Amino acid sequence: MMSLQTCCNRWIGLLTLLAAAGILGFVAGIVGLQRASAGETPYPSDLFPYTYRIASGCSVGYEVEPVNVVFANHGFSWEIANQAHDHGGWSFNVGTNRLMGDQNGCRTMSSQRASNPDLPFEMPRFQIKYFEHWAAPPITARRDIGDLRSIASAAAFHDEPIGCGRAVDDETLEFTFPWATVDGGFNRAREDIRKNWVANSDHVLEDIRYWDNRRPMEQCDHDPPEEWGIARSDGWVYYVRTFDATTDYDGDGCRNEAELQTIVGSETTGGRRNPADPWDYYDVNQDGFIDLFIDILGVILHYSLDGSPPYDANFDRGPSAGPNPWNMTAPDGSIDLFIDILGVIKQYGHDCASN
Repeated sequence: MMSLQTCCNRWIGLLTLLAAAGILGFVAGIVGLQRASAGETPYPSDLFPYTYRIASGCSVGYEVEPVNVVFANHGFSWEIANQAHDHGGWSFNVGTNRLMGDQNGCRTMSSQRASNPDLPFEMPRFQIKYFEHWAAPPITARRDIGDLRSIASAAAFHDEPIGCGRAVDDETLEFTFPWATVDGGFNRAREDIRKNWVANSDHVLEDIRYWDNRRPMEQCDHDPPEEWGIARSDGWVYYVRTFDATTDYDGDGCRNEAELQTIVGSETTGGRRNPADPWDYYDVNQDGFIDLFIDILGVILHYSLDGSPPYDANFDRGPSAGPNPWNMTAPDGSIDLFIDILGVIKQYGHDCASN
């Protein structure tokens, strides 16, 4: 049992540190904050770039569609189906079964969606075929981000009905978007996903990587040596982070739509944060508001430099990974002045509850 004298000495020492650091002026610590980083997603090793023409492992007659989109962080089959419906109207589970290729070989696709049905009559349509790399159901436990992740490789394309069947838009056709002009149906569909899922909605284009999956796909209307009738990907793959904006994906007390705000000053309502990072909103009881009595005093009352009582991991954070004070990291086993107490003070008043 801690003696009264020891307890008093501890509090006197802590208050001295707080005063020395100028804690009484903590409101000033909120000023001058900068834009948060989206962070790096730990993708599984089988999503490293590969050479589609050589290493797909698929035999002749079983050619695979070129992967041009990776859905990360909630890339479950049912979630992709729902989002494809919501962002572009790709609602129909129709089309032929195809193989998805990566450097580990061929895989049978998990599912697919199209913007138009096969019947009553054939129409031009967008299609997406995808393979789930991790297919476990999501776990809603706070901070279990490793369990929440699911990754899906996807091949998206646009094709049209022709006399010999259906053909993906060939390389002679160009399609212009606000950020680029691309040719062919594979690149057209990828950019349509960027338009409808990212530019016109709440999902995040997290990364763009070059996979070199540029194998020419001969369509049934190809008539050599004519150029039309050949479709191929340009080799670039978009990594799209998927989640519902109205949920709290990382379980930190702040909804995705609040954390996705980018305007300077929006950090006070939870913005300029990463909705997949559970450590960048220092709300110890996840009630949506960082206040004095529960959050700041809660961290102070659990002050512990060595992890001994009254240490509690819920009140602990690791040092900021930058560029902003709130870009804090996972608990480091110590609740101290400069990382934890100052860290929560700099987020004082940040309010997601009313957003």
